[in-house]
Amino acid sequence: MIMTLGFVIPVILAIYRKLGLNWRLIFFGSIWFVAAIFPVLILPNHYFSMYLNLASIGLYLIIAYLSVNFLGPKFIIFLAIIWLFSSSTTVSFYKENSWMVESQRFAKEFASTIKNKFPTLPKGAVVFFPLSDQRHIQALLDQNAARVIYNDPTLKIYYNQEEFSRNLKETEKKENLYIYK
Repeated sequence: MIMTLGFVIPVILAIYRKLGLNWRLIFFGSIWFVAAIFPVLILPNHYFSMYLNLASIGLYLIIAYLSVNFLGPKFIIFLAIIWLFSSSTTVSFYKENSWMVESQRFAKEFASTIKNKFPTLPKGAVVFFPLSDQRHIQALLDQNAARVIYNDPTLKIYYNQEEFSRNLKETEKKENLYIYK
């Protein structure tokens, strides 16, 4: 809605009224947006939109230029109110649904689940706790979460069946093997 009100309508008004546009400024803002968004588009495993902040500066520059030069003060106030409302809504959404909140939630659930299943583990224990989502493994910092929970730097935990099976042969003491089901 902001793009339509702040970008499309002023351009249509400028063309309709035969007013000159500063095409260099519009081109600069567009190039800024494309250059800043380009790495995000080509990088693999891109999951979060926080990288759009830098790219949005180019769009905001264009919208600000067009709004100030081709719209009346009442329309600019209306546009600012819409922007504040949408920003507030976005912040509220990400406060509950960001990757950090999800990671914290999962790590807390993991700590509770593994402590309930295995209240104590001996030194050098090997645990298989199957996880398929790479984000969850990242939230646990691989080995670190389990080692901190049990205060045991010798603890080894596997989340992947193939890696667990491959390293199972290397495990000397089978009695220190724990599998979460």
